[in-house]
Amino acid sequence: MGRECWQALKNFQEEAAQEERIMQLEQAAALTPTEARDIAQAVIAELRRNGQQIASDQAEAVQDIISVMPDQIRERTRATLDHAQRLGTQAIAALPVTDRFAIDEREAFYSGLYPRRRPQFRVGEPIPHYGFEWRLERLLGTGGFGEVWLAKHRRLRSKPMMAVKFCQDETSSKLLKKEEAILDKLIEQLPETMPNIVSLLELNLTEMPYWLAFEYIEGGTLESRIRLGAMDWPTAWSLFEPILQGMAAVHDLGIVHRDLKPANILLDIEQQPAIADFGIGKLLATKTAATQRSQRSQSLTTRGYGSVGYMSPEQKAAIDAHATDDVYALGIILWQMLMGTCLQSPEYPDDIADLVVPDPVKLVLSKCRFSRREKRPQNAGAMLQQLGGIQAQAAVKPDAASSTVTSRIQRILPGNATANSQSQSQSQGQSSQSQNQSQNQSQGQS
Repeated sequence: MGRECWQALKNFQEEAAQEERIMQLEQAAALTPTEARDIAQAVIAELRRNGQQIASDQAEAVQDIISVMPDQIRERTRATLDHAQRLGTQAIAALPVTDRFAIDEREAFYSGLYPRRRPQFRVGEPIPHYGFEWRLERLLGTGGFGEVWLAKHRRLRSKPMMAVKFCQDETSSKLLKKEEAILDKLIEQLPETMPNIVSLLELNLTEMPYWLAFEYIEGGTLESRIRLGAMDWPTAWSLFEPILQGMAAVHDLGIVHRDLKPANILLDIEQQPAIADFGIGKLLATKTAATQRSQRSQSLTTRGYGSVGYMSPEQKAAIDAHATDDVYALGIILWQMLMGTCLQSPEYPDDIADLVVPDPVKLVLSKCRFSRREKRPQNAGAMLQQLGGIQAQAAVKPDAASSTVTSRIQRILPGNATANSQSQSQSQGQSSQSQNQSQNQSQGQS
């Protein structure tokens, strides 16, 4: 039934004019859970009048799922549209709802608007085993770990909101219980010393359902930013350097994340990144590795706008975790930022060689992606040290092989495209020595 629901939404959108599709999604996102449930109830009643047999328990399940779809649509689209507005990108170009996007991109988008499972909790309910003052405000998403809800204190509105991740899988619950010591360590050490890490505030591992409460960061994810297109090196580095700084501090504590991906890197309203899901990365990786061995899969599958691999070869082989597993994922993430896609990863060395970045950056990315564990940077601190020496503002002259990436950057950052065009025009007809001088001056000004 899940496929029928999101497929129906996709078909409905495709019947509308392309410029109307964003408005339709915004209107759907504005519905309250009660309004969405009433719509589902009316549709079910009409189907029954037309002779379709729908059992009562099935109808109730559908209404529960449809009631949270407005929140799902809002969470999946709001950040991307906000990023697009900030960068001056048209909304219709930001979401995969038109023919300019591939079919698999559009299907992944629409399927991501539909919850994976019937919600176990409802708006207004208290957080289980935490008293009655903290109430569930809205569903933020569902994933392999379980449901994620925004929670507010019902009396003290000044208290910061929390993102509560419920563990609703028996296997995950057992694995999570084994990680209790690390979770206690995270609560004790992360909040005060690591500004680029999402703080773990509270946890319940005494009564089912188990849950973890993290600080809520509103501003979308790195994934939503990447969807808007390729970043040039200075822009990518301004976002990636704080990520490396946070991971370096965590690796110094002997903690490995094991589930790094753009969807787990949150952006606040000032577009500063913070890494989420510490403490549950190990159990997700353990579950995924076991599933992959049984299904002979080759990549880590994530829900959202696509499936992509972030697991190192050692993780896939279920070898003991090491900081280089995170380094592998960090290399994939940086490449995706520079390419403007979450649907691919570098498969061949040429995929990295064609990037419009300084050569030392390409070398580090190649080591992260294609080298064995012992040849990669051994932790995020080593990766930070290697990349930190490269001037973030270094101007790189694009070559013919990177024209595809250049066109993406020009579309997202027209100011830089104009500057590059002017620089190339001024250098035409000059001697080889003058060209070199012109390039050196351009790099120094950057």
